[in-house]
Amino acid sequence: MTPPPSRIDRTITLVVLAMLVGGVFLVLQPFLTAILWAAILVVTTWPLYRWLHAHTRIPAIAATLMTLLILIVAVSPFVIAGATLAENADRLVEFARAVVERGPPDAPAWLQQLPLVGERAATYWGLFAHDGAALLAELRRLAEPMKEFAYKSGALIGSGLLQLTFSVFIAFFFYRFFAGNVSDKQNISPLALFAVA
Repeated sequence: MTPPPSRIDRTITLVVLAMLVGGVFLVLQPFLTAILWAAILVVTTWPLYRWLHAHTRIPAIAATLMTLLILIVAVSPFVIAGATLAENADRLVEFARAVVERGPPDAPAWLQQLPLVGERAATYWGLFAHDGAALLAELRRLAEPMKEFAYKSGALIGSGLLQLTFSVFIAFFFYRFFAGNVSDKQNISPLALFAVA
């Protein structure tokens, strides 16, 4: 019979276990948002998945169909919008060139009627109306902050889209895992399974 572990052995075991948990957390930290979104997607679409699973009888096919459906509904609008913007970029550049050359038109009448800022906005607009050189000088002054804002917002949108796509990928495995743990006769929400898992 082996003697019980000493106090030092237990302390070393707890320290190593704490380091292991900390290491796992550090590795998973970049993916926590995607995992949380995947859990939300699975919980909210679970009834539709159950219906697909009942009709296909194959969990892998039902999970694949749900993943494709979520991709079509959640991710494809961003892809279509990005493609449309890229496709029409030349038109946008031509429009911007024309505005810079001619200068913007006169301020609309409703601009001056805006409360608090209307008069200042109309006066500011009037400085550049039909004066492309003044508009170009002002745009040069604002170019660096606008470029920085465009880079940051583009990176933020790209990161969000990547997180959403990764969430849909993780959701596929959640569907597969939960389908294996819930029989057809059980009407259990995956929310209860997250507590068990």
